[in-house]
Amino acid sequence: MAAEIGFRRNMGLFMAVMIGIGATMGPGIFALPGELAHMIGPLGILVYLAMGFLTVFTALNYSELSAAIPLAGGGYSFTSRTLNRPVAFFTGWFFWIGNTLACAMYALIFSLTIRAYFLPEASIALITLITTVVFTTINFMGMKEAIIVITVMNLVELAVLVGVAALGFTDIEPLNLEPLAPMGWGPFVPAMALIYISYVGF
Repeated sequence: MAAEIGFRRNMGLFMAVMIGIGATMGPGIFALPGELAHMIGPLGILVYLAMGFLTVFTALNYSELSAAIPLAGGGYSFTSRTLNRPVAFFTGWFFWIGNTLACAMYALIFSLTIRAYFLPEASIALITLITTVVFTTINFMGMKEAIIVITVMNLVELAVLVGVAALGFTDIEPLNLEPLAPMGWGPFVPAMALIYISYVGF
């Protein structure tokens, strides 16, 4: 009988943690708060808290499944072992499509930031294309090379986030929270869906 084809397990704990941090601390945390404020106003603070609370349960499920089914492949392996291969097939493809769309969003946000601060006359499409090619090439070079780049970018992003948070805490104006829900509570759930990608990383 032919041996079952599996995934190579060449990622250690440090690599996995760096990828998780990079995915969670991606461009969404920089670009989406402004969109959220425009969509729902100061109520966006509660949106982040609510979405964070709900995401904990998804993360706990992943933790339990990872411990019970310690196989490479993530969601595909979980569903193939607990349900069946057809469901796993679609799960794998949905993950792939979702991650592809997320990467496209990340490349676009990165390009918009580069143009806004460094290349105001440059084409967004061109910057996005170059960004995609560069990071795709880094990934093709190998896991270790990609992790080095991810680690450096994580440290830069973390420094920026801590700096922005520190400056923000020194200039809190309670009057900016009034009214709390200028657009009403109707957009609350759609706003949660908007910022969910900011929590994905596990």
